[in-house]
Amino acid sequence: MKMDYIVQGRSNQEVRNIAMWSRRKFGVYERESVDIVACLTSGSIETIVGRKQLEVQKFEDVEMGDDDAVTYVEASRVVIRCKKSVWNILSSKPKYALGDGAYYRARWTFAHELGHGVLNHNKAPMARGTGVTAFTKAALAIPAFESAEHQANQFALAFLVDIELARESGSAEEVSTRFSISITAARALFGEFAQGRKSKIVSEGFAELMRGLGRALPSNYEGDLCSVCGETTNQSSGGNRSRCLSCQTVSNNLEEGG
Repeated sequence: MKMDYIVQGRSNQEVRNIAMWSRRKFGVYERESVDIVACLTSGSIETIVGRKQLEVQKFEDVEMGDDDAVTYVEASRVVIRCKKSVWNILSSKPKYALGDGAYYRARWTFAHELGHGVLNHNKAPMARGTGVTAFTKAALAIPAFESAEHQANQFALAFLVDIELARESGSAEEVSTRFSISITAARALFGEFAQGRKSKIVSEGFAELMRGLGRALPSNYEGDLCSVCGETTNQSSGGNRSRCLSCQTVSNNLEEGG
C-alpha cells in the first residue's frame, strides 16, 4: 500500500539540489542515463546526515504485496527491500526494448527509494507501491513541501534527469529516451518548462507595459532586489512602498535621511 508521511519541509529546488549533490557523490553526475544499478550496489550512500551502509534486499513478489519497494532508514544503514521482479527488470536492461515502460518505472522506483535514504526519511518505512485500491483509505492531506513521497519524487526526477540538459531537448519524447524516464514524467517536466517560460513572458510584458505608461523605476531605487523572488524589477508603488514587477510583492521602500 502506498504510504506518505510528514517530514522536514523542503522546496522542490532544495530537494533537486540535494539530488544533484547525490549524483556527484555516486560519481554519476556527468552521465545522461544514470547507472542506477551501480549506485544501488555500491554498498554505501551519502545522506544529508552522513555516509551510511546501503543494502538492497530482494523478496518474492507475494511477500512484498502491493509495494514495489520499501525503504528503511536506520542509524547506520539504509535498507531498500524490493520485489525480485522489479529488480530483475532494472538489472536486465538489454532484455527490454528502448522505451519499455516497465524498465523506466523500475528506474524511477529505485531513484525514489534512494531519495528517501539520502533525505534521511527515518520516521517510518517508506513504500512505493503499484497503486491504491478501492479498499485503501484516503491519506490525510499533507502539504507537498512536507510530504515524504513528494520529496522523493522530486529527488528521483533530478537524480535521473539533468534538468538543464533537458531544457535543451526538443520534445518530451527526446527527454524520455535521453534520460530513460517514462514519457509521462518527461511530459510533466516539459510542462514545467513551458509554465516557467510563460511566467517569464508575462513578467517581461508587464514590465514593458509599465515602461510604456511612463512608470519608470525611481533613480534612487533602480536595481534593488525583490526580497521574495530576487528579481531586480522593483517599481515604486507610492510613498515608501514598492511593487515587484516579477512576483507583484509589495514591500516597504525605506529611504535614507529625511
